[in-house]
This record gives sequence, structure tokens and C-alpha cells, in this order.
Amino acid sequence: MGTELNLQHVGNLSDEDGDRLEGYELVGLNGYYTLPVGQLNFGIQNLFDKDYQTIWSQKAQKVYNGLASPKMFDYAGVGRTFSLSYSATF
Repeated sequence: MGTELNLQHVGNLSDEDGDRLEGYELVGLNGYYTLPVGQLNFGIQNLFDKDYQTIWSQKAQKVYNGLASPKMFDYAGVGRTFSLSYSATF
């Protein structure tokens, strides 16, 4: 049995045009449990269900401003997601 807590940090950025892009931090939890035959794996990504926009989304809104509505490029990051799997080696 084991668990892992991970943190993904994307810092604030400024591009060559001087546009400021807002960073974000995400927390994930992964774990496993060994069974008599195989292993059960589980995970929760974006543990705190943080709302954020990807760096690409923020940049695209600035680059294509005037050509299309910024809402067209408003891609929110993935919310809280759960995973569960079983694996066995034979």
C-alpha cells in the first residue's frame, strides 16, 4: 500500500509582448493497494477543484483578440477527476 501527494506549480509568466499570464497550482493524490492477485490503483487530480485557465488559453485570448471573441478561446482547466484501475501481471 502506498500514497503520493503531488503539486504542480505553473508560475506567472510574461511573454515577449509584455502580456502577463496568470499561473496556477494543482494538487493530486494517487495511491495503490496490493491485493493477493494484482494491484488496485486510485487517484484524485485537482484535489481542491481549483478553477483555472491553461496558459495556452490565456495566450490565445491575447493573440487572437480582434479576430474572434475571447470567449472562443476560454478553455478552463480540468476540474476534479477521479481514477480507479486494477492491474495484474501474469
